[in-house]
Order: sequence, then structure tokens, then C-alpha cells
Amino acid sequence: MVHQSKIEGNPAQRERFVFSAHSQFGVRGIIGDIFAGFRAGRVWRAFAWEETKRRYRRSALGLLWIIIGYVAFVGAVALFFGNFNLATAEQIKTIEQYATHVGLGYAAFALITSNIQDGAALFTNAAAWIKSVSLPYSVYALKNVTRTLVPFGLQLASWFAFALLTGHVFKPVALLTLPAIAIIVFNAVAMQLFFGFLSARYRDVEHMVATILRVLLFMTPILWTYDGTSGVTRVLADFNPITHFVEIFRAPLTGNPPTAANWIFALCSTVVIWGAAILAGAVLRRRLPYLV
Repeated sequence: MVHQSKIEGNPAQRERFVFSAHSQFGVRGIIGDIFAGFRAGRVWRAFAWEETKRRYRRSALGLLWIIIGYVAFVGAVALFFGNFNLATAEQIKTIEQYATHVGLGYAAFALITSNIQDGAALFTNAAAWIKSVSLPYSVYALKNVTRTLVPFGLQLASWFAFALLTGHVFKPVALLTLPAIAIIVFNAVAMQLFFGFLSARYRDVEHMVATILRVLLFMTPILWTYDGTSGVTRVLADFNPITHFVEIFRAPLTGNPPTAANWIFALCSTVVIWGAAILAGAVLRRRLPYLV
């Protein structure tokens, strides 16, 4: 739990965190909440770091378990499925390239889906805080997003180490990964808010999300590639928004620019996701303390 001293300072500092969740309603209310949440960066960063430390407290290896789990997963997939993909995917010619395909794809997929899953329990997990502390509700979403960036950063660092060891050549197009990460993180905040508000009202949403996410791993080209696929498999992947978010992140690091369709789908999805989050917040934000 974040100590009170981390939120309170001198009177001028305390004044910045005085926030009434019910001072405004509707669309103006949720937009004001989001802006107030971003201004309270000191609070959600402290929350995120405290939760991360608590999760690995008294563990001998600590955060290294994130790297170990990631390397073990990617290594096992490359070992057991690499040869199969080599026979069917023209662009994946070596196990190292397949490991890159899986490693980058899984890191982006895990970042996106962890924010969806955490969002489905966002406000129910923070019920005690919501009922006792006057903070912008978006603070809890920003805290969760910040916390998910820790494993993502460690996984990405692990892949860069692997890339250097295998002599991977980076091209200038790799810089396109930076705006891709920014778009994914920006959408993560909206996904947290949307699923948080929705699951606070309808508790079945959390269980539904967990079920769907298990299926999405196989509907997204993480363990398999586009080459050699057609029919229903290809259609499901093309209309899966996560596919395009993964591709705008992964393609530049593999030396290929994302397609125009990837960018268009990702940007259109951004508008839809944020629109849904603002709508859900406008309708449910006022009743949130009574719903959780």
C-alpha cells in the first residue's frame, strides 16, 4: 500500500491531489477525470512501483522471474514448433528468426492482453480505495498500465540481448516501433477504463474476458505466421485488432515496415476504444462507488 507520506507533502502539494469524483458528470466528467489522473503522476507511479515490489517481495530472484518465464516460453515454442513453421512459412527460414517472430509478438500480445485482463478487475480490486480516498478513477488505470510496462520492458530487453547474440541486423525502419509502443500504451489506458467500468456494472465481464483472451492467443499470429494461411484462419486474424497492434510493433524490428492496413486498423481501433471508454465512463462513473 502506498504510504500517506507519498501522497501528502506540504499544503501546496496536497492541494494538487484534492479531487472530487462527482464534481462533473457525463462526458465532461470522465474527460476531466482522465486529465486529473495524468496530472497525478506521482500517485500512480508510486502505486505501480509498490505493487511490483510487493509481488516479488521475499523472492530470491525477484524480477528475474519475468525474464526466466519469457525466455522459457519463447525457447520452448521455438524448439517444438520451429521446424513445423520452417516447412510452411517462406519468410521464417531459421529457428532464430522464428524465435524473433514469437518473442516480439508474445511481448506485445502480453502487454495488450494483460491490460485487458487487469482492466476487467480494475475497480473491483480498488473498491476500498474508491470508497475511502478521493482520487481520479483514471489513477487506478494508469497505475495498472505502468505496472504492466515493467515485464514488457524486461521482455524487450531480453529480446534485444538475444538479437545481439544472434547477429540480428537492425534497419532504420526499426524506429517505427517507438510510435507503435506509444499507441499501444495509449490504448491500454482506454482498455483499462472501458473494461473496468463495464465489469463494475456487469460482473460476468471479467470471466468472459478471461475466456476470450485464451482464444485470442491462437487467433493472433504469435505462434504461427501469415504465410501459408488462408480461409477462416486468415479472416479471423485480419479482423482481430490485436493482430494489427502486434504487427506495427513487431514488423519494424524484423526489418519490415508495417502495412498501410496495419496502421489504418490500429488507428481506427484507437478511436473506437477511446470512444467506448469515454462512453462507459460517462454513463457509469457517477455510480461507481455503489457498483463496487
